[in-house]
Amino acid sequence: MKISLELDEGKPSELILRVPRVDEEVLTLQRQLLQLLGKAPEIALSEGEREIFVPVSDLLFFETMDGNVYAHTATACYKCQRRLYELESLLPSTFVRASKAALVNIMEIRTMSRSLTGVGEITFRNSDKRMSVSRMYYQGVRDRVEEVRLKHGKG
Repeated sequence: MKISLELDEGKPSELILRVPRVDEEVLTLQRQLLQLLGKAPEIALSEGEREIFVPVSDLLFFETMDGNVYAHTATACYKCQRRLYELESLLPSTFVRASKAALVNIMEIRTMSRSLTGVGEITFRNSDKRMSVSRMYYQGVRDRVEEVRLKHGKG
C-alpha cells in the first residue's frame, strides 16, 4: 500500500483511500480511521422513551425476543427499531448470524464452546453476557472469527 501526503493550504483536509476493490481489510481501515477521527459509526437505539446513539463497535450482539430486536453492549440492553435482516445489510461484516434470532459481533467474542447436542455458547470480552449459537450457524461463526482474526491479527 502506498501512502502519500499532499499539502494544499487552500482546501479543507481530506483523506482519500484509492483501492482496487473494497474488501475486509479496506473496511477495517476505514472504521479505524473514523474512530481515530472521533467519527465512529453509530446506530440509533431506544432506551425507554429516549433515543440514544451507540457506537457500532460497542455492540456485542443483537437478538430477537417477543417480536422485538434488542442490541446488547457490555453493560446495557437497548431496543432497536430495525429487523435483523435490515441490520445484517447495514452493519459491518464483523456482525454475522449466530441463529435465526441473533447477530453477533465477532470482534467482541472471547470464547466459543459447543455442547454434545451441538448448540454453542459465546462469551464476550469485558462482559458477563452470554449468548447461544445454533447448530446450523456454529461452524460459520467459528470460521468467520478465525478468518478475520488471523487476517487482522486480533484475538
